[in-house]
Amino acid sequence: MICSTRVPRPFAPPAVRLESGAEATVTNVRAIQRPGTKLVDIDYHLKDASDPVTVRVRISSDDGASFEVPTASLSGAFGAGMTTGTNKRITWNAGVDRNGEVSPEMRFVVDPGPGKGTSSNRTYVDSESPVERPPVLKDSLRSSSRRYVSFETEAQTLERPDSGSVPIYLQVKVPEFAARNGGWGERQVGLGCFYGMEINASGTFRDAEIYYKVGGEIPSPRTPGKEWKPTSFNSIINVPLTHETYYFKIVLGAGELGGVIDKPLKVSASFKSARLCDSSGDPVTTLNPAGDLWVLAHGKNDGENSFRQMNQVVNTGAGPTQVVSMDWASGASGDYFDLGAGRYFLNLGKNLAKLLRGQGFPGGNVHWVGHSWGANVGYEAARSMGGVNRYVALDPAIEAPAYDDDRVNFGAISRVSTGIKGGDSLDGILGSESKTTTAGCAIRLLSASHADGETDARFFHYVPRDWFIRAMSTNSGVYWPFFKSQILRDGEGAVTPWTTGGTISGFDMEVYGKTSSESSGQFLETRFIVFEGTKGLMEARGKAELLGPPTWTYSRRQN
Repeated sequence: MICSTRVPRPFAPPAVRLESGAEATVTNVRAIQRPGTKLVDIDYHLKDASDPVTVRVRISSDDGASFEVPTASLSGAFGAGMTTGTNKRITWNAGVDRNGEVSPEMRFVVDPGPGKGTSSNRTYVDSESPVERPPVLKDSLRSSSRRYVSFETEAQTLERPDSGSVPIYLQVKVPEFAARNGGWGERQVGLGCFYGMEINASGTFRDAEIYYKVGGEIPSPRTPGKEWKPTSFNSIINVPLTHETYYFKIVLGAGELGGVIDKPLKVSASFKSARLCDSSGDPVTTLNPAGDLWVLAHGKNDGENSFRQMNQVVNTGAGPTQVVSMDWASGASGDYFDLGAGRYFLNLGKNLAKLLRGQGFPGGNVHWVGHSWGANVGYEAARSMGGVNRYVALDPAIEAPAYDDDRVNFGAISRVSTGIKGGDSLDGILGSESKTTTAGCAIRLLSASHADGETDARFFHYVPRDWFIRAMSTNSGVYWPFFKSQILRDGEGAVTPWTTGGTISGFDMEVYGKTSSESSGQFLETRFIVFEGTKGLMEARGKAELLGPPTWTYSRRQN
């Protein structure tokens, strides 16, 4: 049976009687159930026992309101003849005196004499079907200088059990500040959202199965009414962040190939968050749902700081309007070979859509610009909103594990869509041609300044960002105003050649020009300086005489 949970009552142990001369006292009483057994160990210190004393134990199952629990099974350091000492231990067998009960409010009072009892902490005791009480992963808030981007726990080292079939249990407490204000805590300033939690692991192990469940007030993974759900390490779990406990059960494989092999298995939990920032990187606190909103989303190993110039030019070039940069650096980080952020796209997109709907925005008032992984996140947000007004996909990233790229179709989730691809199949390998060409207008950018192999793939991955900034901010000449007018066009049907299915490998146009790049650490600054030529749409629209002779001098890319 399970005892009903009652409101905890403050417990005041019997007052210690103070008389002249030293008297025996008990301090530091601790009680804890041994993992997987019905035995409870009660440890204490006995001080100032100049003569042997008689130590008695009283047990309460209702947080100290009464002490009627039998104590017949007690063994260890109690009774007559007890002398001064530390870490004395008494053991109580709940399976004998109180079998078949689950009691979250047990207290144990150790008494060296009348009126001198000292109580233990409130103790959870399960004598019905005891399991190991899971260790709690300790909170460790991590932040950057400008914003909180990640909430993580300290790593917990797990020892392999004697049998691979014996589960290891963990519990994760959602930080209290994260559980307020609808899951966006009061320590968070501005608008944003949490988009999930995950368990991370390090060490050498194989064949590990992991499950999770939502907990309750009873600190046990056997929380009634909650089922274990399978998951895996580094898988994002989209759960509501309330004042809950989440339990994890890890079963290591048995045999030579299972369990921890060389290094201890360490696990930690992290809560992923995203926030909306302005052109200075400061948090956005209010938005007007009656007006248009442009959302800019960065890609891998990036942050809102790299989008501040874009934020400013979109505000001027498309407006004035509301522009926010969505910072999800906690999920977008990783080394060059880490492509696992695909597991975040669905949850983050859905939670961003929920945030915008909660602010009162209809999809028709939202315009999205996404670079690399940010284009995938934006697709999921737009899809969850039932579609948005405009979508600009800047070199959407190639396939990411744990994400179905085939679901991406930018033209299907927006009224007007533009895709900008950097490079071709030889040097633009970080961006996806197939995803770019799902947009209503698809443009490929090529460089006339670099020979084959002269620059790395990152250049062509980032140059669409600079191209977009220049198109939105340059009002002189012929090329830039034309492209800006296409990005801001009123509908796909307004310019018929855009809807012909493409003229060059699925693209409506290929544009090449002089470019430059400068590397600074892990950052790469790219510049699209001046147009050298075009092919495709210009001729189709009869605009070749306006933009220059329809010649194609970059022969390697001629079709």
